[in-house]
Amino acid sequence: MRAFWLGMPAVLLLSLPFITLVWVTPWSGFHLAWGDGQAVGVSLGLSAIALPLITLSGLPLAL
Repeated sequence: MRAFWLGMPAVLLLSLPFITLVWVTPWSGFHLAWGDGQAVGVSLGLSAIALPLITLSGLPLAL
């Protein structure tokens, strides 16, 4: 439990730029372009294939 509390400042420090970026980005100015839906589909499909492969290959190393 102590390690959790020791690591929290580092996690907050590392995540602060990303939180700031999400906060200050003008999201209303973004619009989907032609082909964006297909790109999202391909990305999600490849992620669905990669995640089990990474999990299965990394699990024996972790044990």
